[in-house]
Amino acid sequence: MTIQNYDQALAAVMDLVRDMMQDFDTELAGGVKPESFFVADLDFQSTDVVELIVQVEKRFQRRKLPFQKLVLKSGKYADFTVGELAAFLHEHLQQPAA
Repeated sequence: MTIQNYDQALAAVMDLVRDMMQDFDTELAGGVKPESFFVADLDFQSTDVVELIVQVEKRFQRRKLPFQKLVLKSGKYADFTVGELAAFLHEHLQQPAA
């Protein structure tokens, strides 16, 4: 899948998150939004974040994306938003695969 712009990346991330959350027992008032944090708002656990990364790699057929830039802040694991993931993918999927 090719990402041409941020809106395409956001739509793809939103679809992926909704697919993953079908198995969650979480009722989310207002649904998934770009400003939704994965852990704080969507109730993702650390294993869910790992699965999210695996699913992103599968969906976009890209391995070894620098996810540490997204999930590590000051050397510690940090929560991130749906929109931040979309921006990350928009930036890194524009570059040719290594």
